[in-house]
Amino acid sequence: MPKIIKDVREKIIRESSEIIKRGESERFSARQIAERCSIAVGTLYNYFPSIEALLVTLIGDEWKRTVEEIDEKCATASTVSEGLDYMLRGLRGFTDKYYSFWISAVVAGGSVKLGGSFHSRLREEISERIEKLFTKCGHKYDKKLMPAVAEIIISLGAGQDVEPESAFDLVRAVADKCCGK
Repeated sequence: MPKIIKDVREKIIRESSEIIKRGESERFSARQIAERCSIAVGTLYNYFPSIEALLVTLIGDEWKRTVEEIDEKCATASTVSEGLDYMLRGLRGFTDKYYSFWISAVVAGGSVKLGGSFHSRLREEISERIEKLFTKCGHKYDKKLMPAVAEIIISLGAGQDVEPESAFDLVRAVADKCCGK
């Protein structure tokens, strides 16, 4: 009789997320995840057709939480600069969480390919939030500039070699320039 395990999918997600939180990217393999979940590797593949599919699920879930948090904080922002600051901090937190994993698992020869369409969607999401922020704060804006502002936020959010305060200063300067200050 087969072994029945409750909430396997949730356990796989939870244990995989824990590996990422701990910065143990070298342990992010089907074998290691299955071992941590006390399941067979084949059972893991019953729920996720590949490690890449699991990774996309994890990143997608975390991104949804990050966006919700950014939206909540931007709703309380009294200035565009403050709202952009919240966006940058949210993106920084998101990328900090996945940076070591991303470098070792993806950039350094891994097989996960999210591609340009992922980046385009990300830029579009951030751009829409920036437009809402300008409208909320009563500022006019040039819609053609918003993707460029979004790209700056994304680049600074992912830029591990840029000091956070320098990034925040640049975002504030961009906000002031866009608001005509």
